[in-house]
Amino acid sequence: MSSQEQIWNDQRAVADIKQGGEAGLKYLYDCYGAKLVAYYCRRYPQLNQSDAEDILQDCFLRFYKSIDHYQPEKSKVYTYLATIYQNCCIDFLKNKSIYSSLDGLEEESFDVSFEELYQLHQIWQQFTAKHQKCADALTLQLDGKYIEEIANALGRSQTATTTFLSECRKKLKSLWQLI
Repeated sequence: MSSQEQIWNDQRAVADIKQGGEAGLKYLYDCYGAKLVAYYCRRYPQLNQSDAEDILQDCFLRFYKSIDHYQPEKSKVYTYLATIYQNCCIDFLKNKSIYSSLDGLEEESFDVSFEELYQLHQIWQQFTAKHQKCADALTLQLDGKYIEEIANALGRSQTATTTFLSECRKKLKSLWQLI
C-alpha cells in the first residue's frame, strides 16, 4: 500500500468531493465499486455485468450530485452508496421492464385513427393552456427526470413535487375521460 492510499479514508474522501475534488470519488469508487456490483448482481440476477457497471456509474454520479445531502452521522458512506445503487437498480429494472414489454407489441396494436390522434393532440393543447406548470412538470417526468430534478426545476420540495405530479396526472386524466 502506498503512502498516498494510506492517507485516504471515507471522511477525507467526502470532504474532498464536497470541495469539488475527484480524488475522493476515485478512492470511494475503488473501495466500494466492485463490492456494490457483485452484491447487486447476486441480488438482482436479471442484471448482467455490463448493466451493473453502467448502473455503478449512475450511482456515483448521483452520489456526487447529492454529496451535500450526505449526513455522516446517519449512515456510513458504503450504506449511503448502497442505497443509491439499489435505487439506480430499481430504476433500471423498471425501465428495462417497460421497454421489454414494448418489444413484443406489433404495429397493429398502435392502429390509431387520425381522428383519435387529433383528439389527443387537442386534449394536450387544452391541458397545456389551462395548466402550463402541470404540463411542464409532466413533460420533465416523461423525459426521464428524477423527482429531485423536477423539484429543483419547479422550486418545490420533493414531497410537494410528488403530490403536484399526482394532481397533474388527475387533471389530465379528467380531460381524457371527456372523450
